[in-house]
Amino acid sequence: IQSADGPWQRSTHLKKHLREACRTLQPQQEISIDLLNRILVDEDREILYCYVPKVGCTSWKRVWMKIQGLASPEEDVWTMPRLQVHTAPLTTLLEYDHMEIKSMLSKYRKFLFGRRPWERVVAAYRDKLEKQTDSHYDFHKEIGAKIENKYRGTTNSTGDNVTFPEYVSYISEMVDGSAEQNNEHWKPALQLCAPCLIQYDFIGKFESLEEDSNFVLSWLGLRDVVTEFPSATMATHSTHHTPRYRAQLEPGLSKQFLNKYMEEFIAFKYDML
Repeated sequence: IQSADGPWQRSTHLKKHLREACRTLQPQQEISIDLLNRILVDEDREILYCYVPKVGCTSWKRVWMKIQGLASPEEDVWTMPRLQVHTAPLTTLLEYDHMEIKSMLSKYRKFLFGRRPWERVVAAYRDKLEKQTDSHYDFHKEIGAKIENKYRGTTNSTGDNVTFPEYVSYISEMVDGSAEQNNEHWKPALQLCAPCLIQYDFIGKFESLEEDSNFVLSWLGLRDVVTEFPSATMATHSTHHTPRYRAQLEPGLSKQFLNKYMEEFIAFKYDML
């Protein structure tokens, strides 16, 4: 029996709210190649998962490796290097033809997770731009350098010391912008997973990720493969850090960010303050 405030009930209320928000906001959404490539498929269990970076997707990709047999039974996917997880050949909707995709979207059980935009963009900044490790070199070089050049009037930046205000300015520009500005690590989940076009059966939230994910494991009958979803990791600490980063922003820049992510805040029922 589901409690009145359990994961399924919360999801049901959120989906109802989302449907109303979709009618009101009518956000731009499409069944794009990018979307099809981020919806993971398990044919045996007839399930689909649309992953959103910085919203528990690494952990769920670990689960997918288990259910798709990409990790041996004795292999601990929870301690596997992140790079190995993110480069694993997981099956996506993009591998199917039009009729198969249509059938799967109609028949399979589908789920995704959302996160409050403030915390999500702070998490992306801390992980991708603030960290000074070799594994982040490409991100600094490709995106960090563009940000620094844009706001500092330089042409030869290394991209390894982008400030939080520069980053927020870059991702908050109201124009459709470049591929870098629409990077999946900060692109709104509304656009990444198109929940106004696709009727997801369950929508969880990062703020209750562990509880919601354990519910999903049971709901989808995955307990035989993954007994328990891991407890909150370091990623959740971004929630505690958010005020410190937001304090660096001028009121006008905060407003610009809110305007850019307004639909996301509204659709997923998040407080904008």
